[in-house]
Amino acid sequence: MCGFVVDALVNQHGRAALMVLTGNAPDIATYERLGMAKCLFGAAHIAARLGQGSTVASRHGPAHAE
Repeated sequence: MCGFVVDALVNQHGRAALMVLTGNAPDIATYERLGMAKCLFGAAHIAARLGQGSTVASRHGPAHAE
């Protein structure tokens, strides 16, 4: 199902992105299998979540290939 949604978003908008905490290895592995790549970014954190960074997994369509 994820693959279908990612493909549809890339086909319609040229790219897709998902956010995941850097410590969530199973989700990161799933996104990488879908052809997405990690892109680290900084963001504000809720006090209870300090120390947990975030990662955006993104995939660009052919027109946006890097």
